[in-house]
Amino acid sequence: MTHPVPLLVCLALALVAGNPSVADSDDEAARATIVGVDAGLQIQLSTGDRVQLGGLWAPEPARLRAHLGALDTSVTLAPQARPDRYGVLRGDLIRADGEPLSVAVIEAGLALAWAGPFGLPPPAAWSAERAAECAGRGIWQTSDFLMIGDAVLADWAQDPHSRFAVVRARIRSVGSRTRWTYLNFGADWSRDLTVKLRPAVRDRLAEDGIHLPDLAGRWVEVRGWLFEERGPAMSLEHAAHLRVVAAEGATRGRAGGCG
Repeated sequence: MTHPVPLLVCLALALVAGNPSVADSDDEAARATIVGVDAGLQIQLSTGDRVQLGGLWAPEPARLRAHLGALDTSVTLAPQARPDRYGVLRGDLIRADGEPLSVAVIEAGLALAWAGPFGLPPPAAWSAERAAECAGRGIWQTSDFLMIGDAVLADWAQDPHSRFAVVRARIRSVGSRTRWTYLNFGADWSRDLTVKLRPAVRDRLAEDGIHLPDLAGRWVEVRGWLFEERGPAMSLEHAAHLRVVAAEGATRGRAGGCG
C-alpha cells in the first residue's frame, strides 16, 4: 500500500527547488579560504579541512608555501579529493575562477607536474609547465634541476649527490631484463646515465603508444630522483614522467615550442 506524501513536505521541497538562494548558500558553504600552510605544504582551510595538493612537485617548497599562504581567493575541494587514514584530503583545490590550484602554481613557475602518492597532475598541468618555462617564471629562472644532453654526466660528476632532476637527453640504446627495462643514455652503460623502468611502467607506456625499443636514438624528457649506481641513474616511477621531445626543442626554454 502506498502512503501519500504529507502536504507540508511537498511544499518544503517545492520551496527549496524553486529558491536559488538555498543552492547559493550551499555553494557558499562549500567554499573556503586558505588559513595556513605547514612546512610539508599541507594546506589548512577555514572549514577545518587539511589538504595535500596532488599532481605537483616543488623544488623550492618555501617559495610555494609563501605563495599559497598569501593567496586571497576562495577555493573549493575538487570532486576527486579523498581523505587518507589521517584525515588529510589528497587532491586538488579549485579557485574561484575555476582553475585548479595545482595548475595555477605550476604556471606561475612554483612547481613541476608530478605523478606521486598525492595524485596525478591534471592534463592542463603540462601545458602550464611549458608556459612557465618559456616565460622563465619562478623556478625556471635558474632551473637548477634541469639537465640537458651531454651536460648530464658533467653535472653529476661535479655534484654526485641524490637529487630531483628533469633530464632531457637522447637515448642511445634500450635493454630489457626480467625485472627492469634500461634506457641507456651513453655508449658506456656502466658510467653514463641509465634510467630504469619496472614492467608495470613499461606496460603503461605501451598502452599510451610509447614502445621503449622504438626510443633508441630519440630525445626524451624524464623526471625523478637521480642516485649513484656506477654513474647517475634514475628509477622512473610513473609513465607520466617520460615524454618524447623533439631534438630542437630539448634545450632550456624551448621544451614547449617557445620562439
